[in-house]
Amino acid sequence: MTLPSPAPPPLVQYDLLIRVRRRWPQPEFPIQNVPFRFGLRFTNKGEKPFPGCKFRDVHISGEATTKLALVIGGDYSLRDLKPRQSVKVWVSKENLPWDGPVMVRCNLVAPGMNIETYTRDPRSGDISKCNATNAWKNLWFVSRQMEVEQKRTNNLIMILTLLLVLEALFDVKQMRIDFLRWIAGVIGKVVH
Repeated sequence: MTLPSPAPPPLVQYDLLIRVRRRWPQPEFPIQNVPFRFGLRFTNKGEKPFPGCKFRDVHISGEATTKLALVIGGDYSLRDLKPRQSVKVWVSKENLPWDGPVMVRCNLVAPGMNIETYTRDPRSGDISKCNATNAWKNLWFVSRQMEVEQKRTNNLIMILTLLLVLEALFDVKQMRIDFLRWIAGVIGKVVH
């Protein structure tokens, strides 16, 4: 007579908030065809310490078409986290040839654990639960290179226009010369 095998131990439940992060002072969203470094920020949302795990299969894929995708291979280690503690794990430096909404996702390798993942909307700050266990996904955005360059050009034109108006109204060149003469006069009086 064989004894029935014991039931496997129940999976331990953990809650992680995961967000895409970029290095400061870069803009929040990457720009098409411009290299950027990104990582994931993990926060333990639970009340008990998280023992750590690995994550892999980081994908960035175009939302409009699934034909465009970037797969970043390799295993990344996530260290143990106390409740409410956060850690950033830098994943890769990449360059995306497309723009618009993209889906960023990864898989968590955590034997014996059931990890519920959450994501935060970058605009509203709302936190929502992902519909997958031991996996995470989040909608992100890649800015169109032409629009970013056009914005920079418009700002430069605006500054140039402002300078031209100030010069026309106040004769900025003459004011600069008068200011330098005044400084020279003050220095001359101090020296003598």
